[in-house]
Amino acid sequence: MPRKFIKVGAIAVLLLASGCRDTSTPSRALIGHWLDKSQGSEIHRCYSPNGQVTYYNKGLDILQKRTYNIVSESPQKRTVRVQMGGTSLVESFQFAENNKTAAATLEPLRAPDTTWQYVSGNVDSCG
Repeated sequence: MPRKFIKVGAIAVLLLASGCRDTSTPSRALIGHWLDKSQGSEIHRCYSPNGQVTYYNKGLDILQKRTYNIVSESPQKRTVRVQMGGTSLVESFQFAENNKTAAATLEPLRAPDTTWQYVSGNVDSCG
């Protein structure tokens, strides 16, 4: 096998193993499995690129599937506002520079901010 193909294959394997994900916009950075432990319980969310989100509250063993819509985003501020399907609730996410953590505020409730940690790109791993 020519060395060129071996090198290209090795690079592809390294990119897949590194968990390379598209973070070019806040809405793309949101895609994946996220975990929040800031309120004393373990909450998982898996955002898929097709507008589906899966919620899993581990402590209460509650699994919910919903839709979501991107209301607005600002790549300069690293923020995205997401409306949960069937509700008037909007959650605003502020991503850290590394896109591996995000502070979230629920509007209009002004509930306490939560801090989400990126787990993986596996959107089927919640619940």
